[in-house]
Amino acid sequence: MNLEASGLLTGLVRNSFIDEQLYRFVKLDAEYAKLLKLTQKQGWW
Repeated sequence: MNLEASGLLTGLVRNSFIDEQLYRFVKLDAEYAKLLKLTQKQGWW
């Protein structure tokens, strides 16, 4: 899982340039993976 945030610290300072030119966002990435174990009993080999 990955979490990325931008503009949180600059949001504490009130400035018209910062408010107009910078974006604030939070991005969350998640990944799910499952490992499949194939054996000879299953007929794959």
